[in-house]
Amino acid sequence: AVTPRLRGNLTGNQQERPNNSTGDTAPNQQTQTHYRADADYEVDGLLHVVGGASQDKVSNQNAVTAGQEYRSHALDAGIRYNRPSGSYVQLRLKATDGTYLRPPSNPTEAIDNKFSQIDNALQVHWSIGSASSADFNATAFQRSHPVYGQRDFSGLHWGGSLNGSVSAKTAWNVGYQHE
Repeated sequence: AVTPRLRGNLTGNQQERPNNSTGDTAPNQQTQTHYRADADYEVDGLLHVVGGASQDKVSNQNAVTAGQEYRSHALDAGIRYNRPSGSYVQLRLKATDGTYLRPPSNPTEAIDNKFSQIDNALQVHWSIGSASSADFNATAFQRSHPVYGQRDFSGLHWGGSLNGSVSAKTAWNVGYQHE
């Protein structure tokens, strides 16, 4: 917390895992790194302005299909309305610019080396008492490529979950996510 009304987080993580999506028998390690800075400013007791910046990179030890490796930079901003019960509704807009790291093996393949993406996200958290809650999320996204428009795509990710506690050491969660 910088002040009682302004707080935020700095996070970073790296994941490494096998990636043999090409059907190759040779081992191929995929590395994903993620860095993020976010802030939450409390306008009044219930209304918050939120925002952040992030950087992601996905790379593979061996050559894979073009487009699987990328680096991206994103900025996001939104508002959140909190209820005294702990429930909240949050709307967020995220703009991402990215670069594919490995060109296609066949230069005649139609692939851009850059992309941009816009995400509009809604998140709802409902506190159903002291030991349970429900969550819902929906994100409409649109990815575009500056040269080859036939690679553009858009869609909707959505999901929800019910969460609860049985005791101080036992919790349950039932959820569904569609991408």
